[in-house]
Amino acid sequence: MKLAFVKENKKVIIKNILGGMKIKQRLEEIGLVPGRTVTVLKSGAGPVLLKIENSKIAIGFGEAMKIEVENLL
Repeated sequence: MKLAFVKENKKVIIKNILGGMKIKQRLEEIGLVPGRTVTVLKSGAGPVLLKIENSKIAIGFGEAMKIEVENLL
């Protein structure tokens, strides 16, 4: 499942980041790496708002489409 389509207030684990080294490096710099658990605060068209530990970050919808995630049970 793509991060862009995760419903609000759901926790997911990042499984894979698609794309070239530039996008992977940018997402890594803000803490979005495989194995990391994130909570989706806002999703849908437009920016996707995420909570990672005690921080909130926003990424574009296109970036969220490059992140494959798995739902936590």
